[in-house]
Amino acid sequence: MEMHVFIARKFEGSPEETEEMRPQWFAVADIPFPQMWADDLFWMPQVLGGNHVAGWFEFDGEATVAAHRLEVVSADALLNLQRRHSPSVVRGADQCGASGETKNGGLECRTSECTSES
Repeated sequence: MEMHVFIARKFEGSPEETEEMRPQWFAVADIPFPQMWADDLFWMPQVLGGNHVAGWFEFDGEATVAAHRLEVVSADALLNLQRRHSPSVVRGADQCGASGETKNGGLECRTSECTSES
């Protein structure tokens, strides 16, 4: 599985519930990590802190991270990784610019790439 995370500073409309998630708002200090996917505790604080991260997570079942690698990278390094691994996703990220400035409808190029390797 591959995942890309984008931070939106502004949006219009209302978040909608899905089969997997019921949207809720939390202060950063109150994010309920024990109720979330186990890898969120590793990458989410970095991304919310303004960093770009790249890495992978291997799960043992659904609730335990068996192994992982996560590193803080520059925006340019992240875009280079994406070009090698996910060229179709990078087209949208390129519109944001390597410096992470806000473009493309308020999206920023702050991305976490996590692939599960067997």
